Amino acid sequence: MDRATQIEDWYHQLERVSQDDQADFEVMLLDHHDPADASAAIMGTAMNLMEKGIRNDLMQLLFKATHSANERSVQLQAITHIISLYWMQDDIVRSNRDLQEWLLDMLADHPGEIPQYVHALWQAHKKLNHLQHVKDLKQTLLYEVAIVGEKERKEFE
Repeated sequence: MDRATQIEDWYHQLERVSQDDQADFEVMLLDHHDPADASAAIMGTAMNLMEKGIRNDLMQLLFKATHSANERSVQLQAITHIISLYWMQDDIVRSNRDLQEWLLDMLADHPGEIPQYVHALWQAHKKLNHLQHVKDLKQTLLYEVAIVGEKERKEFE
């Protein structure tokens, strides 16, 4: 098993984020020469959240990955996973103030990009039959918070 697979599996199986897990994750995020480890950690974390449900300690890792000091591809990967999770788990997001605040922080850091990603996911959703059970995006808190301008809302018609 290669290093990236080991990292992905570690974060995929993680039951509780220790200080060491968090520190290792943050070090991987700062490796601009080889972002493969950070990408693997993000993928494992996202799979964990999708399979086992949203947990603040794991979500916090994904939000750390969106910060501008990190490799751009890593930021975009984390943003994509967060948007997907927020859409699919809207009821949990609506009842969790931390998740709401982290979303607002991410929107402040990436104001022009988030609406584009939300729109792209919405477009893809129409073509993905296995996601037909997911709540209509326009009914989610993510949409209400991220898609605020008239021009942006027209793209969803």
